[in-house]
Amino acid sequence: MNTVCQTLGEHLRATRVGIRETDPLAGRLPVRAEWTADGVATAGASLSWADLGSVAARLDAGHAVRVARTGDLEDPAARTFLGLGAAAVLAIPWGGSGELRAVLFVHRAEAHDWSDEEVAVVEQVFERTIHALDRERSEAREKTMLREIDHRARNMLAISQALIRLVKADDVETLRTSLLARMGALGNTLSILSAEQWEGASLEVLLKAELAPYLSDEIPSVTLRGPEVIVAPDKARPMAMAIHELAANALKHGALSSPSGTLRVTWEILRDGNLSIDWSERNGEPATGVQRPGSGFGTKLLGMTIESQLGG
Repeated sequence: MNTVCQTLGEHLRATRVGIRETDPLAGRLPVRAEWTADGVATAGASLSWADLGSVAARLDAGHAVRVARTGDLEDPAARTFLGLGAAAVLAIPWGGSGELRAVLFVHRAEAHDWSDEEVAVVEQVFERTIHALDRERSEAREKTMLREIDHRARNMLAISQALIRLVKADDVETLRTSLLARMGALGNTLSILSAEQWEGASLEVLLKAELAPYLSDEIPSVTLRGPEVIVAPDKARPMAMAIHELAANALKHGALSSPSGTLRVTWEILRDGNLSIDWSERNGEPATGVQRPGSGFGTKLLGMTIESQLGG
């Protein structure tokens, strides 16, 4: 896009041409591309929306702004443009869905009455540039998505192979039940991550997905308590597997195996930034520990998951 800015600048005999994209949350216009004539300083990496005064309101309304003499302006925009050495300014907005997305600006060192032809040329070039940028970003997103899909597929295959390799069963039905339960836990996690656009998963949501049958006001056998914690996508899968193994163990041998049993899960962020989770069972058979001699597949998988994938 710098080449586009340079071509426009030379055609319009400008001193500075650039494209700024909007950042509504910060109220600023960070620069996306910029060209300046020899000896002319750049306009700066970011410009405050408030510094544009009445010009900002006109751009936000979708109108091209022509300023033949910046000294005639009677608001903050005059100081902004004069401080940049711009005696004349042309600004073209670009938006979508009623929202301003970007602005192309042209500065000249001397006063200048912008013609309709000049404005039309800048608008056409800007439109083509934005469409090209959108295509470029769309292609980049598609490539990223394909890489993510490939990465996730490989991860799922590796996990599936590990499950099959480690599980032990006396008959086919037991093997099938064990594998389906664990693959179901993985499937729940993928659904949660997908719903969150793969930006992470709430720890509480992961816990509730596995412990939902026991989260009842009538039968308060499970209590969850802790601050909002978002688990990164690469940690959510092993975290869900660990929760599944702990829940399965509690159901078979621990608190959830008895009507009077209770499970309390609490978590907190420690001072060093690490996450601490306390899984406490009462009134059931003793929970199976990771280090129990003669532990089975579930305990082996739990230990391997916590140590190798969660850093515990």
